[in-house]
Amino acid sequence: MAVVDRGDTATLFISMAGFGLRSPDVIDKATGFPEVIHKATVLRLNIKIPDGKPPVLVDQTVVGDGFAQRADRDNFLLGPTGLSLGPDNTLYVTDGLDNVITAIPDAVDRTTSGGTGKLVTKDGLLSWPLAMVYTPAGHLLVCNGKDGQLVEVDPAGGKQIYSQWIDSDQAQSPPGNGDLFGIALTPDGQGFYYVEDDMNTLVRGGK
Repeated sequence: MAVVDRGDTATLFISMAGFGLRSPDVIDKATGFPEVIHKATVLRLNIKIPDGKPPVLVDQTVVGDGFAQRADRDNFLLGPTGLSLGPDNTLYVTDGLDNVITAIPDAVDRTTSGGTGKLVTKDGLLSWPLAMVYTPAGHLLVCNGKDGQLVEVDPAGGKQIYSQWIDSDQAQSPPGNGDLFGIALTPDGQGFYYVEDDMNTLVRGGK
């Protein structure tokens, strides 16, 4: 989820998956895995927050669609995960199944879907990108789902700058496989927090 908090109003961006999925027992013969359907979406919710009262939904808009999704016995379902909003209102989306990061322009104000958006980067150092955060330097920090690496991406040029092993647990192959998930910046923007699922632990990284 990505959030714009204005105090008495807020805008929420939520990744949505599960539309039209069949049982994980329905196997794609070409891949040997459950079939992938490109029907996952990103939903924008605008809400009002009255003083002392529950939030009120003002409107909702699908700002992105056509992302990959797949039924999965271990995780229930797989689909777009990381959402991060840049200062120019571009929404960045991680799609682990297609191993890509894309960008949807004008996400705060647009009235129609931007599809899957513009390709920012694909493959390379990415290995099932999941959680993602936008840094004060204008870069994206992305947690890999299939290894313990954090990848820094310059979205302006689509360049993968480097990767860092933040979870090198040898109990998995490759190290850290399936461990990393959430990520958030520290209040001063100089470091980051991330979650190690296998240890149920919040860890500080960076400076």
